[in-house]
Amino acid sequence: MNLHRFNIRFEIILILLVLISHGYAAFSPANSLVNWYTTDDAYYYFKVAQNISEGHGVTFDQIGRTNGFHPLWMLICIPIFALARFNLILPLRLVILVLALFNAGAGVILYRWLKRILSPQVAGLAAIFWVFFPKIHGVTTTLGMESGVNAFFTILLLSQFTKLNADPQPTSRYMRELLWTGVIAAFVLFSRLDNIFLVLILGIWFLFPSRYVRFLTMGDLVLVVISVFLAFAVRLGIDLYYFYADAAVVMFAAALVVKPLTYYAFGLYQPLETRFGFRTALRVVAAVTIAGVLTAIAMTLMGSLEIFPRLSRLTLLLDWMISLPLVLGWHWLGWRLFPRKPAGEPVTPLETFSIVAWRRWLPLALRYFGIPLLTLTAYMLWSYLYFGTVSPVSGQIKRWWGTMYTVYGKLATSFGDILGITSDPDLSPWSLLALPPFAPFDWLAEYSTITERVYWGGAILLGLIYAGLIVFLLSRGNRIARMALDKFALAPVFVGCFLQAANYKMSGYISLHTWYWIAEMVFTVVLWAVLLEIVCDQLRKIKVSAAALRGGIVVLGALLIFNFWVYLSKLTPWSVPPGQEQGYLAGAHGLEENTESGSRIGSTGGGVLAYFTKDRTIINMDGLISSYPYYLMLRSGQGAAYLDSIGLNYVYGGEYVIKYSEPYVDMFAGRLKYLKSIAGSALFRYLPPAP
Repeated sequence: MNLHRFNIRFEIILILLVLISHGYAAFSPANSLVNWYTTDDAYYYFKVAQNISEGHGVTFDQIGRTNGFHPLWMLICIPIFALARFNLILPLRLVILVLALFNAGAGVILYRWLKRILSPQVAGLAAIFWVFFPKIHGVTTTLGMESGVNAFFTILLLSQFTKLNADPQPTSRYMRELLWTGVIAAFVLFSRLDNIFLVLILGIWFLFPSRYVRFLTMGDLVLVVISVFLAFAVRLGIDLYYFYADAAVVMFAAALVVKPLTYYAFGLYQPLETRFGFRTALRVVAAVTIAGVLTAIAMTLMGSLEIFPRLSRLTLLLDWMISLPLVLGWHWLGWRLFPRKPAGEPVTPLETFSIVAWRRWLPLALRYFGIPLLTLTAYMLWSYLYFGTVSPVSGQIKRWWGTMYTVYGKLATSFGDILGITSDPDLSPWSLLALPPFAPFDWLAEYSTITERVYWGGAILLGLIYAGLIVFLLSRGNRIARMALDKFALAPVFVGCFLQAANYKMSGYISLHTWYWIAEMVFTVVLWAVLLEIVCDQLRKIKVSAAALRGGIVVLGALLIFNFWVYLSKLTPWSVPPGQEQGYLAGAHGLEENTESGSRIGSTGGGVLAYFTKDRTIINMDGLISSYPYYLMLRSGQGAAYLDSIGLNYVYGGEYVIKYSEPYVDMFAGRLKYLKSIAGSALFRYLPPAP
């Protein structure tokens, strides 16, 4: 069979399957359709987009301006939800189709990307898995969040890097491709602003063509975070760590700048021409020591400027003590793996800071970083001028939640929690990678009674076997593994994911969600595809026929598609029980029946209510999609004063949430009169302040 025809046919079939299946969901009855949007957060986008399209500004409640969203998906939603003035359900149907196109596009790009190194059959199965596996689809497509756009542009960016790695000569065509890569990087950044870590690390990786320098710099960046975190954790313990989290975050940022630059200044990134002896070790010790001193000076200066409230100075010494063996060991390992500078290997940009080197790497850096950084700067400036803050208010709220007792989440209580060693897809960035050892015991826990000891003991044992199998396969398929590691840029992807996860897990940020971890999912699927390619390669060596391997892959693909159809039919059934045709409107109708037209109703969430409730204004009280002034007043204990100033009439939400969790327990003390329960939540009259 002509391989080109096979590729085209596969891509067309994949796109058709996606569009047909999603068309089924998009035109299902309204009460089934809303099952697609399994999170209230999606409606935050939808309501703001509707308000923008109707000329009310960037606002959720038409009272305060908000920036609690990621810009690219909001821009896509605006024209779609301009149709909401005619019919509220029509835009929801269109969103499914739009996300279907992004999902199909991501699958096609993933297929084209992987088959540059892997066989078309393995690449095709990986694409089918990405598009149709419910645990991926339920994050990238079903939610109605920015994750579908994020997945598409992340895969496109990584595919583009593979293309650049194939021909790194600075020709005019190459420079155009690099500029296009910068444009894609900007789209990745605006898909989710926390992709800044991935974009930056990929750029650093690109600017270091030496495999030796890449190895050292990627490892050093990870070790910076590990050493700072361990310094705080050893000194304070996990519980007190979060009391000092502001200082830890500042130290992470300072060390990530100071340490690599200091290591460069001491020549640690120059390939060794001799053995890793005493003099080399002494140079590493000196570099780590000077970096520690400079970091300590930076932290002391920032502490005097009150950038963070408190710092245990012993952590500065502990950071040096922990960094020293880690960096020594890593650089020794780099020498063992790359003992001498290969003949003809290009000089890296930072090996020799000269006019020649400057002229070489600066045009490359500008073409890649220029557009993302310029557009990000412009967006932050506009955000500051329009909203009063440069970063999304939703992120600021979630870090503030980490300082209190709230139902929205809790801080990690162990190293395992911080590392995300769990099957919970919200809490673990690597939940997809950890699926094989955890899935059997999650299934047992759901359908039978097993003790926590059995659950964790079995999962850890299976996890060790699973990790051992991965290492074994990678060692058996050394050639394929090395090629994939280099061409698919798995090392910088992992480091970017690590830094993004550390930004959340080690900073006191709570209420994490599955749609944060798209790059981690991409990394996992690519790793599994590489492992499957190695398995197929080993089977070929023992004379398993190509036809048998293709047949097995086709069967696996068919099972994935069949399983997806079962999942989809349960999610959006075409038959709705009599009397439940408008069940999704129970909360909205209940509020309309029990409040006056024009009422202002505070809700602890409010996305769905704001979208479907007529002639009432829903106020988002948790602050995720509220204004920056509301967040500031909420944080200073003046949340009720803000609600008084806008004329709040009612409060609607979970009774426990409002009465017993922070920040509502103090905010509403003596200010609520219970009226009734509506659709499982409590409606209160909001009382005026005492004279």
